Amino acid sequence: MRGHLEKGDLLTWVVAINATGAFAGRARLGQYDLSSDWEIQVVIDKAHWGKRFGREASELLIRAGVKLTPTAGIVAVVHPQNGASRRLWRTLGFQLVGKKTTDGWDNGHHIYRLAPEDFTLSASHPSRVMQ
Repeated sequence: MRGHLEKGDLLTWVVAINATGAFAGRARLGQYDLSSDWEIQVVIDKAHWGKRFGREASELLIRAGVKLTPTAGIVAVVHPQNGASRRLWRTLGFQLVGKKTTDGWDNGHHIYRLAPEDFTLSASHPSRVMQ
């Protein structure tokens, strides 16, 4: 990746099946508010749930965020009833830090954060993101 991103910029990738190129979902990385944290969004088509596409896309987004701004944290906003996503973020080292309190569609959604000091994780957790 090259270039400079400003607040509000959004990088979007298509999640596709390698063998066929078929669409499986989308993955986004952006900085939306006044904090320096990156926010990642991963949406996988229901037909492809449970096939680790979300995990692979999330790991790539985390690596991209770390490469772009090593001192920024990474956040993910999750619907409180989305147990699979909550488990994924916890497995990747994210901590639940709060809930959205807005008048928008995401009111009550859980906010998970991966702190910069947690980017380099030990080899004893091979399933976790390595820098």
